[in-house]
Amino acid sequence: MKEGELYVAEECSGVSIIFADIVNFTKISSTYSPKDLVLMLNRLYSTFDDISESMGLEKIKTIGDSYMVVCGLPWHEVEGFSPDMRKSNSSDGINFYLRDRTVYHANKALNFALNILESVKRVNQKYGYDLHLRVGINTGDVVIGVIGKKKFTFDLWGDAVNLASRMESLGIPDRVSVSETTYNLVSDKYDFEKQVIDVKGKGDMGLFVHRPSVDNGCTSTSTNQQEKEKENGNGNGNDQPDKQHYNDQHNNNNNNQNDDSPPIFFNGGGGHL
Repeated sequence: MKEGELYVAEECSGVSIIFADIVNFTKISSTYSPKDLVLMLNRLYSTFDDISESMGLEKIKTIGDSYMVVCGLPWHEVEGFSPDMRKSNSSDGINFYLRDRTVYHANKALNFALNILESVKRVNQKYGYDLHLRVGINTGDVVIGVIGKKKFTFDLWGDAVNLASRMESLGIPDRVSVSETTYNLVSDKYDFEKQVIDVKGKGDMGLFVHRPSVDNGCTSTSTNQQEKEKENGNGNGNDQPDKQHYNDQHNNNNNNQNDDSPPIFFNGGGGHL
């Protein structure tokens, strides 16, 4: 390493990455003066900052209208778990801790995402905006690091980060979309609709869209239950998810972004409600 050069990096596993992006931001920005646009973003993202801080997540950065936050970094503790569990000499004990830690933070990440979707509604009502959000989550291995010499930057890198960004950009407005990895960690507490998307460089991949609760907390059929019905011959007989269904639904949601159905909040991680 050259003299005066600063570089700190660490590999981390089981990190949940959340990206949030304002829908049609380019069009929206053309209707505001630069000063009012910055004020709007500050109001919205300051609200997100308050929620992330209260829940113990780590804000990474904002780039334009994109907001990035993570959960499950090494210093993010798990309520109800003793720090001594990490020092166990038992491989089973260590694996148990790491698995449950990943599940815990994935659920907290989804809870955060649902909270910021609700906060957008409150910001809209308070200031008269008409903002809508797409949120994407993926869980995986990343490299965290501090780079730079004068103006230090803390950031994350890795394929898991890129996939989280894809979950957001290919998702549906006013909904949370998660990867299959994240889905497998949270599906016992939340309902999802499975879609298939074509991800550049990876081909067809599953995208799981969180299904908000309806009728005062009565939830619709979960993805797991739908799959079981198909196995038992009670489904629609189509073994492959319908790509066209996703495209039609995606287009319909772009035209109709006023779904006020309250999401299901998971309070298992001391989340902010």
